[in-house]
Amino acid sequence: MPNTLIGLSLGVVKDVDTIAYKHNGNKLWNKSWEKDVSLREAMKLSYLPAYQKLAQKIGVVRMQENISKMDYGNKNIGKNLTTFWLRGPLKISAIEQIFFLEKLAKRELNYSKNIQDSVVEIIKLDTDDDWTLYGKTGWATRNLNKNMNPTLGWFVGWVEQKEKLYIFALNMDIKDSSQLPQRQEIAIDILKNELNI
Repeated sequence: MPNTLIGLSLGVVKDVDTIAYKHNGNKLWNKSWEKDVSLREAMKLSYLPAYQKLAQKIGVVRMQENISKMDYGNKNIGKNLTTFWLRGPLKISAIEQIFFLEKLAKRELNYSKNIQDSVVEIIKLDTDDDWTLYGKTGWATRNLNKNMNPTLGWFVGWVEQKEKLYIFALNMDIKDSSQLPQRQEIAIDILKNELNI
């Protein structure tokens, strides 16, 4: 979400439906990434190469300025633009995620309302008569390939229901990629029980 906000605000990408990344034809471990994508599609697919390219276009200085401006986590991106949110040094707690998400949900970040609307639109996951679910998965791969240390899976977002806002941030240890769907499944089960969505 931060990369999308920053890329749009700087005009690095025109809008969420313009092709933002052209696939070079190489085979990737995730076959769904083997195509050209807009930011809308990249968000849905967690299309890492697209977001890595976007970060490179933004550049270290502008990325650091904007991560600091939005007060995101420890605000430390280091020097590697393609992995700082995956392997560090950027870190964010679940509580810090909640603060960020609340500002985005209320359009209170220091970005234009139109840009915040665009990001909110592309993270909408489901809706019914009286509720709408917004969210995004994540996977911090800092400890990937180290058998003794699990990686960290995320599912964060909010539910708008009857003019109320319910924000959530779930993180869990991931020992292997087969567990990744559980991030969303666990959170949605809890939301169903608590909010009857």
